[in-house]
Amino acid sequence: MYGSKLLTTMLILLVMVPVCYASYIPQSFSLSDNYYTVYGGPQLDAVIAGESEFERGDEVYLLIDIYNRGKILGFESEKTPSNANEIALAEIEKNYEEGVTTAIGILATLENPYGAPFDIKSSTQSVGSLRGGEETREPVEFELKVYEDAPAGEYTLILNLTYEYQKNVEVSGTPNTPEVNFWYDDEETLIPIKIKVKKEPLFEVVSVDCDLYPGKKSIIEVVYKNVGEETAREAIARISVVDPFSSIDDQAYLGDIEPNSTATAIFKLKVDSDAIAKPYAIDSEIKYKDEIGDTRISDIIKIPVEVKQGESGVVPLEKIVVVIGIVIGIIIGRYLFKRKFDMGKR
Repeated sequence: MYGSKLLTTMLILLVMVPVCYASYIPQSFSLSDNYYTVYGGPQLDAVIAGESEFERGDEVYLLIDIYNRGKILGFESEKTPSNANEIALAEIEKNYEEGVTTAIGILATLENPYGAPFDIKSSTQSVGSLRGGEETREPVEFELKVYEDAPAGEYTLILNLTYEYQKNVEVSGTPNTPEVNFWYDDEETLIPIKIKVKKEPLFEVVSVDCDLYPGKKSIIEVVYKNVGEETAREAIARISVVDPFSSIDDQAYLGDIEPNSTATAIFKLKVDSDAIAKPYAIDSEIKYKDEIGDTRISDIIKIPVEVKQGESGVVPLEKIVVVIGIVIGIIIGRYLFKRKFDMGKR
């Protein structure tokens, strides 16, 4: 779907990808006072703590636990202490070196580099620091909106973790008043986060057949198509109308609609006599049973219709009644006036 180049990239990202920034030696570091080099460092990992499968249109919080699995892999002696003072300083340095596995000031950003059908509403989250072997006390929350027309399937987002870690420590001075210099580096870890869009029916209107005129009753024939991945069972379509329409028959039984299949609904409407001739949209929805028998209701599906100009030569009944009433009123009025006039002459 995304092409061979994208697929290759995603396969590479199936494991954690740490990216180290360029290192520099702090000016306070002389290296001549460095007794040990320690091997190891932070190793961040993340897992989804809650739901990982969502429905189209969902607005959810994706909960992610972050772990630091960092360990010290070993020490290498860089300078042999030559006296008791240096032995004590070397021991102080070794104790500080154990902080190499701590990820300091972790910032977490959820990214969507492959155009997955999600809107990530949350910005960068501050996680704090994690020592080796620790995990976040509470999951990190990211707000997501699943697109209404998202195809079902599994998608990859990227959790970008940036942090500092203690690269090296140097101790000088005396054991009672040691001077400790820390060398920190920046690091970035990219972790693939897999989430799914659930398979379910998805409906769209493929055709509408109707002739709507002001003041007239009419039939609307609507063809729905299931463009989703699951069958909608015992489906019933229904419409919700507002002015200038009123419904005479607002429901239609559709039966079972399999994926890529269509079903036709027929509704009866009446158009107000003063309706303006123009395009309109009527709200509809489909109630159905899913694969496990639960009753579901689709999102609103718009039915495009158009009210046309009144048919030539056809006068709405309401107008005929009004005109007849006016004519009768004029006749009666003239009769009464003439009678009164004639009586006056006598």
